Amino acid sequence: MHDPVLFLDSSQLGQTAIPPGDRGEQLIANLILSSIAYQFDAVACARVYAGRARAIALALSHQSLTYCPPCPSRFLRLTCDLGGERESLLLSVIEGALVAPILRVTRDQSDHVLTEELINVVDLDIEQVSLRLRVWRLAEAIEPLESIPSARESALVVRSLVANNLRYKLASTEPLDRAIDFLSLGRDFVGKGNFPLAVVSLQKAETALDVPLSEMTAAYASEVQAVKAQIARTSAELSGSAF
Repeated sequence: MHDPVLFLDSSQLGQTAIPPGDRGEQLIANLILSSIAYQFDAVACARVYAGRARAIALALSHQSLTYCPPCPSRFLRLTCDLGGERESLLLSVIEGALVAPILRVTRDQSDHVLTEELINVVDLDIEQVSLRLRVWRLAEAIEPLESIPSARESALVVRSLVANNLRYKLASTEPLDRAIDFLSLGRDFVGKGNFPLAVVSLQKAETALDVPLSEMTAAYASEVQAVKAQIARTSAELSGSAF
């Protein structure tokens, strides 16, 4: 099996799909994609995503000056090795789907075609965040990006906006919830053809459920066994895949 890596494909920046779901989560996903596009110096594409985020913020501001999704939002935190330095990369997860311009990985791809878009993943985790979006302020802060000539400066502005709105991180210790999150992510990686990261996600799902059955109620234990069976089926399907 190959080492876990993530391929960010700059050619797919403008075609990255954002799943239907909570509008606040879509707002943040657009900002994160804008930041990635700025890092690739794809200024026009970055401004499109920023514009979409601003449009959502303005629409939400008609309901309230502060918008809070009804449920905690999920984000994938990747710890990466970039040229010997440990860096952290945050990506949106909406309805179990990772929102990123990912290049499909197959065993036929040769390593020599990979460039700086290759990210070596050291570890990954799913974070739960209680979003509290001051949507009118966000709309005002996004607007000047249209006139900032520097992609680097724009990227810093967008990253700051994202960080300021993800401050309310929740401590997720509920084993079943974490297992389901990692299972959904693993399935999404399978669909995207990234089998090594799918394996890591499924291993994380298994580890989350490493709790003695004696400490569970009968109903909870039944749910745990059902999720374990799903993990096993997905792992079996993955083992049968060529990678």
